[in-house]
Amino acid sequence: MKKIDNTWFGLLAGLIAPFAVLLIIFKLGGFMEADEDVQLLWLNIKMTTVLFRPCLLINLAIFMITINRNWLKFSRGLVFATMIYAAVVIYYHFQ
Repeated sequence: MKKIDNTWFGLLAGLIAPFAVLLIIFKLGGFMEADEDVQLLWLNIKMTTVLFRPCLLINLAIFMITINRNWLKFSRGLVFATMIYAAVVIYYHFQ
């Protein structure tokens, strides 16, 4: 499992996991009935960032798992991805 302990894998997982959680929430909540809803969501970026903040908690869960397994490089990439998301959310929140 040392192949997974890579900064790039952590960055990739940190960027993809919150989007996957967001899509699951939308599917289960019935928000994604039509393509128009998805397009409207992308057009209203401020609303998307508000909905996206709780989805970043998956990065915290993955971070705790990787720290306990001593995958420090993977954790570093995960933290970097979370900081990228935080910067984007802060930018659009105060725009």
